[in-house]
Amino acid sequence: MIKASIIIITTIILLFIFLFYARLNKSKQGPPLSSENIIENISEDNNMVQSTSKYTFPGILPNERIHGKRATIATNKGNITIKLLDEEAPLAVSNFVYLVEAGFYNGLTFHRVVPNFVIQGGDPDGDGTGGPGYNKNYTIFGEVIDGMDIVDKIIIGDTMQTISLSNNN
Repeated sequence: MIKASIIIITTIILLFIFLFYARLNKSKQGPPLSSENIIENISEDNNMVQSTSKYTFPGILPNERIHGKRATIATNKGNITIKLLDEEAPLAVSNFVYLVEAGFYNGLTFHRVVPNFVIQGGDPDGDGTGGPGYNKNYTIFGEVIDGMDIVDKIIIGDTMQTISLSNNN
């Protein structure tokens, strides 16, 4: 009888501990992400630019809008063509395609250049601190397939005149 009571009490205690931790983890996770929640989170985060809140991010776009796409960046030095990696990074490609279609990047500058490593641009503040709700985490979502010689010529302050999207051949 005592052994059965100990087992029942232990089971109840373990159940309470499990429920407590499950509730604690749920409260840490926050609400599920939707385009509305993303915009709310962007607005509340001090590391994000408030002026870009007019962009309502669509989440992952339908496959026909992102699959097999390439982007051609017309810079003041020439064109750079990037194959978009929609299968590897569908959310990043979707956000990029959405912003390209909105004309967001037109006229923005390259703010970071590390020779033989990376060029970065597309920040409306031009210094790497702003943008449409992004943090300092990076996602590789494309591969240069043409214009690497142009990439090598880019310096800080060069401009992205326009970006156009097309289908890969």
